[in-house]
Amino acid sequence: MMSYLRMYRDKFVESNDLEYIYMNQSLKFVDYMEQIGLGDKIVEIGSQQLKDSVSFYHGKSLIQTVNTMNNHLIAIKNFLFIFTKKELLIIF
Repeated sequence: MMSYLRMYRDKFVESNDLEYIYMNQSLKFVDYMEQIGLGDKIVEIGSQQLKDSVSFYHGKSLIQTVNTMNNHLIAIKNFLFIFTKKELLIIF
């Protein structure tokens, strides 16, 4: 079954005109969150998970430059900002 984070990420990509780099980096982040068991535990995602995500992909040589790391973080920031904003509207 698809995680909640992946379902939202897919909707996010469909509803926004994103450059490929942001689609790719947000997908990497979702893949990593699912791998560590947080795909359905959005509340538990914090700065440490972001750091761990960068470290994980750096270790796999998929993030090799500061520019790629910045793209990864910007994509995640934009994705999570819109995600949490919409989730807070649903909750309240």
